[in-house]
This record gives sequence, C-alpha cells and structure tokens, in this order.
Amino acid sequence: MPVPLLRTSERKDFKRCPWLWNETWVKGLVSRRVPTWAWFGTAIHAGLEAWYIPGRKRGGLKAMLKAFEVSMDGNIGKIYIQGGEIDDDERMDAAELGRLMLTGYVEHYGKETEWEVIHSEQPFQINVPHPNKPGKFIVCYAGTWDVVMWNRVTKEFWLWDHKTRKAFLQNWSYLELDDQPGSYIWVAERVLRHKGILGEKDTVEGIVFNFLRKAPPDARPTNDAGEALNRDGTVSKRQPAARYHREEVYRSRHEVVSLAHRVQAEAQVMARMRKGTLPLYKTPAEDCARCKLFDYCVLDEQDPEAAAEYANATMMTRDPYADHREDMEAKEGVEL
Repeated sequence: MPVPLLRTSERKDFKRCPWLWNETWVKGLVSRRVPTWAWFGTAIHAGLEAWYIPGRKRGGLKAMLKAFEVSMDGNIGKIYIQGGEIDDDERMDAAELGRLMLTGYVEHYGKETEWEVIHSEQPFQINVPHPNKPGKFIVCYAGTWDVVMWNRVTKEFWLWDHKTRKAFLQNWSYLELDDQPGSYIWVAERVLRHKGILGEKDTVEGIVFNFLRKAPPDARPTNDAGEALNRDGTVSKRQPAARYHREEVYRSRHEVVSLAHRVQAEAQVMARMRKGTLPLYKTPAEDCARCKLFDYCVLDEQDPEAAAEYANATMMTRDPYADHREDMEAKEGVEL
C-alpha cells in the first residue's frame, strides 16, 4: 500500500487540532460552498505567476491581470479587507480588490531586475523514510512551491512564497520556526538538483515571504514625502498601513535536518491516530470561532446526532489532495 500524502497545510491543521485534521484530511469533509478567500488567494497566486516568468524580465501587468481574471473562473463575492475581527463587516468586491492589489504591487516594487526567476510553480512528492524501519517510508511529503529566484547582487538562491493577509503583524519572528521554510528548502534542493537546475554545491539560502495585504490603496491626497493629507492640506495623524511586506527567513543545514525529523515524528503520531491506537482530541482556544468547522464542532459537543445531520446537509466529502494530483500531472511534478 502506498504511504499517505502529507502537506504543510495539513501539518498546521494537525498541530492546531487533531480533531480538525481528522475531519478535514482523513474524512475529507468540506463545506459545499467554496468560500471567497479560497479562490481569491489562488487567483492572486495566478497573477503573480504570470508576472514572475522565467528570466530577468517580468511578464507585464496586462498578463498579470488576465491570469488573475482567468483563475477567478467566473466566481464572484466580497472579501474582508482589514481589521481581522470576527464581527468586522468591512468588505469589498473580490475581483476589484484583486486588480487593485496586483496593480499596486507592480507600482510598489517595479521590475526588480536584481531578481532572476529560475523556476516556478513546481509540484513535488518526496518519500520520507521511517525513522525506525530501514528501507520503509512513513509518508510522502507533497506540495508546490511558488518560485525560486537567483539574486544577481548577492549571488544567492531563494525560495519565494506569496501570501495574502487581512492585516500585517508588528512582529514576524514566528516565521523563524514556521514549518514551511524548512520543509520547502529541504525538498527544493533535492528536486532542483534532480532537474539539473542546481549543482551539487548550490544551496537555497532561505525563503522570502511575499505578503500582500487585502486592502485597496488609500484614496487621500499625499505630499511629496508620500504622507497622507487631511482636507485642509495638513499631514494626517492616521497614515495608511503598508500594503506590501517581505520577510526573509534564513535556514541553516541543521534547521533543515531538524525539520525533517519533526515531519517524521508528526507522521508517526498521525499514523497511530488513523489506526485508532491513539485517541483523537480537540484543542479549544480563543481562535476557534474562526475555524472552518466551528459550527459543526459545537454541535458535535452538544449533540453528535445533530452534528451528523448538519454535516450531511451542509458539507460533502472530497479528496483533499485532488488539486495536488492534478498539478502533478499538469505541471510535470517531480517524485523522489
């Protein structure tokens, strides 16, 4: 039997709440209604993929916006644009917002000729060896990275990961322990050597998190210094928040190895929960109200039979790796 697939987003769900992981990734439960944020993020990624084409030149704003619109595939909806509170009702048409975000991105960063695109949108599957059983594999790590860049000034290879957020943080230090930088670097070097893109001595320095905030540009006039002005021409005390941010996260060889060991450890616990030799449990916390299965979870606590009826009426089962399998076929995925 093939070993189970494992994705970075799946690992995050598992560590946040094993019950959520089991319902979402093992049972495959998902809402019948696709939330706006799901296709919106995918469409933004499609636009950026059309911008960061292989080489030093960028793909052009028209191609970027066209790719965004094609990816939307006729979806319509509104999306929360700032604040991030549960009762925040400030929303905007997602299609209009996406076009403003991508146009502003090009205006903000320009063509960035110091960065050369080496490779983009690479699906992968890598078998992870079992820590205690030589010759056996415990999971198949799967995913797709956004883009690999070569910095012509520093002479370094970097992975880039595009992300959208409602608000930016004051402190990004959590990324130092984030699973994604280590796991993608661990995988990318092996895959790119396999494809002949990296040499044996080449390394990937780290990952650039490329954040785009879900917000339109500030409509107020500005002075020569770029400061927002009041109606009387004075500088406003309330300046607009940044719409774009990048965070570079380095990864040492030891950190990459440590990450691989953590994948093995998590996969062992997952395997035992799948078999029923370890119990599943919930991890209630303040942010539970934001969970995609919150209503279902509350009902499950109060009345499991009512929860089952709710699931039948509002949810369906799907292959949580279907999009990955499609990408492996359509984008020449690498299996190692």
